[in-house]
Amino acid sequence: MRSPRARTHRSQANRGAAVASIALAVTLACASNTTPVASDTTPVARVAGADEGPPSSRALLRSMTDYLQAQQAFSFHIETTFELFDFGQKLQFAGHADILVRRPDRLAIDYRDDLSARRVWYNGSHLTLVDPRTNVYASAKAKSNLEDTLDQMESLYGLVMPVSDLLGGDAYSLIASQTIGASYVGLHQVAGTACHHLAFAGESTDLQLWIRDGDSPAPCKLVVDYKDEPGRPEYVVVLTDWEFGAKLADSRFEPEIPDGARRIEFLEIEEARR
Repeated sequence: MRSPRARTHRSQANRGAAVASIALAVTLACASNTTPVASDTTPVARVAGADEGPPSSRALLRSMTDYLQAQQAFSFHIETTFELFDFGQKLQFAGHADILVRRPDRLAIDYRDDLSARRVWYNGSHLTLVDPRTNVYASAKAKSNLEDTLDQMESLYGLVMPVSDLLGGDAYSLIASQTIGASYVGLHQVAGTACHHLAFAGESTDLQLWIRDGDSPAPCKLVVDYKDEPGRPEYVVVLTDWEFGAKLADSRFEPEIPDGARRIEFLEIEEARR
């Protein structure tokens, strides 16, 4: 039997990986059962020289989600920091991931943070997950397209894949329906790139989102503020190295099982509850 401390750290490790996945989906910060997005509020800052007033945060969000949905093959890198409350104080941890996507039926993720590690491959027929730290892996037959596979993995096994909502659903509608206010903050820099800084307020969680200015409005950064959790922790992710139209061979999405790795089975949610 594990000690309470061991259980605490295991749940923190799981949450670290889960936090990254949902935040990448851009929908992590939205609380459920909230009212639709309100009209843009008075901005904190205006773009210099923009006499016509600030852009619409909702229009910018729509342009980002539409742009990403239109991309058939791309890759990007993330650097994350997230906070957990333990040892009587708020602690900060870091992580990173490389993500490859080729629609309609390919996904590869290499995610590692201070508490956990996960490698995931979806090759159009099976989804395989490797835990490098424990040298175990699981594989399951998957649906024939990425969106249905992501839904299947979450509904059957409670497995939330990185970028799941960003890739598999309408992120705009999800954010817009689950926030209570939206603001345009200004045109600010993220790693030397000019980005539109947006703020979305939810009942229990707030989201800040930076979208690259110009003809390729990819997300560059987001910050999530968990208002109802102890210590009010924040999650920050910076998204860089976007490559759209990437030539991604089938081999990039085939699982790489480490030598000596032990195979386990995904535990279905209902079975785990018994």
